[in-house]
Amino acid sequence: MARPIDIISKQMRTFNPSFGLHQYLAKRKSSLITLSTSTYRPSTILLALTEIIQEEKLFDDGNHTIIVLNHELERIFGAKVFHVSQFRPQLEKLLYKKFGKEHTVSLEIANKEIEAINFWDSIEAGTNAQTDKGQEAFVIVKPELFCLLKNEGLLPFKAGRKMKIYRIQALVEEYIKRNVLKDARNSFVLNLRKNELGRLVGKDYATIPQVLASIRESCLIHLPEPEVRKSQRKLP
Repeated sequence: MARPIDIISKQMRTFNPSFGLHQYLAKRKSSLITLSTSTYRPSTILLALTEIIQEEKLFDDGNHTIIVLNHELERIFGAKVFHVSQFRPQLEKLLYKKFGKEHTVSLEIANKEIEAINFWDSIEAGTNAQTDKGQEAFVIVKPELFCLLKNEGLLPFKAGRKMKIYRIQALVEEYIKRNVLKDARNSFVLNLRKNELGRLVGKDYATIPQVLASIRESCLIHLPEPEVRKSQRKLP
């Protein structure tokens, strides 16, 4: 399957003039992008943006899979925050496709382009490592999360702190639905800065899968699996 922006693609990209990305990159990264040329290798455009993001450290301090754009990029992209998996598809929307011969670039730039694509591939791959394994397992809910859910009326008065993981995750998702604001221009990302749940998971911005992963790691006490008697073991 092709990546959203593929270094191997022969299809060049031309900036859509409506968004102002061409002018911004020509001002910030003139060694890669110039105003005199509007058509580029997709990997060159991605490299220019990657360098800006890395230089300005445009990642949320508590969650490096969330990009927090500066004012100029916010205006260009029309959103303040992005999950890393959204960035390259959103970039595609600012560019036109154009068939044509690739520009020749130096070996140094070509190597940097490969590094930039590998950078995005690696952090995106890290965010896709979610698993449903152990959803039926029992855990102990730590007091802070337990009280948060109970005060919201999501747990019965006499509920105990021992329950199954899938039950806890469903309650957290219901809490998010009731109390957590989504970013105004990007509903994929939760804005946790003014919510107690954000303090529990240690994040200002996150996706729902990231919140649930953090809950599993920091707010639950995982119990050892019960021993299975020999008579209960399934034969191969």
